[in-house]
Order: sequence, then structure tokens, then C-alpha cells
Amino acid sequence: MDNFRDIIGINPNSRMPKYKQVSNAIIAAIHKGKLVVNQKIPSINGLSEEFYLSRDTVDKAYKHLKAQNIIKSVRGKGFYISRTDLDIKFEVLFLVNKLSVYKMRIYNSFVKKLGGLPMWTYRYIIVMPMFLSLFWKSILGIMISTW
Repeated sequence: MDNFRDIIGINPNSRMPKYKQVSNAIIAAIHKGKLVVNQKIPSINGLSEEFYLSRDTVDKAYKHLKAQNIIKSVRGKGFYISRTDLDIKFEVLFLVNKLSVYKMRIYNSFVKKLGGLPMWTYRYIIVMPMFLSLFWKSILGIMISTW
């Protein structure tokens, strides 16, 4: 596990919680093929000492990964990668009042940032008249703030 420093990078200035940075780094390493099924990963103590993190932070990251069945723990042995077939699903609400060339550019750059998936793979793309948009903005504002 000497190369684990290359896999995980913790940015102390990031707004993202450190446990999320750890779990996202492990998921990214799986996507890149750096981690494979049944490969052992560092223990909670080992990772916390190597990256100067709290045990609770690493434990939370590993629990997050275990909940998704990405890693498994074997009592007395350690933690192992349990699967590499990770499906990423997006639910996107793209709300515009009137479709225009400018708004399509915004949409296309948004799709590109998400990984370049074609339009039909997203669940929601909504174009609505102007008079309804004010109503839906207020509804969506309430829904987003309660997430």
C-alpha cells in the first residue's frame, strides 16, 4: 500500500468534508483501474496516520463506502475492494422558460461537465412558458432548500 499516497489526495482548504474526499478518491481510483476487486486497502488507523486525519473521519468514509457495497471488511484481516462495476446515475432538472441558442450552449456545457452523456440519459429536461417559470422557481427554491 505504498502507492496509496498517489490514490488519495486530501485538500485541507476544500469545502468538501474530508471523509467525502477520501471516499471520492477511492471511487475515482476504482474508475481509473488503480484499485481492483479483492485488493486490500489501508486500515482505518493506517490511513488516519498516513494522511493525518482523525480515525472518525476515515471510519465515516469507510462506512460510506461500505453502505454502497464498494468495500467490505473482513474481521481481523482488513478492508478490501468488493466491486468495481460502479454505475453513476444522474437526475437532472434543466429548467428554462424558452429554449434558445444561448440556453442550449449552457445545457451542452452542463452535459459536458457531467461526463458527456447524451440528452436521453437524463431523467428531466423541462421547457416551460414564462408565466409558469416564476411559480416553479418558488416551488423549486423550497424543494432545494429542504434537501
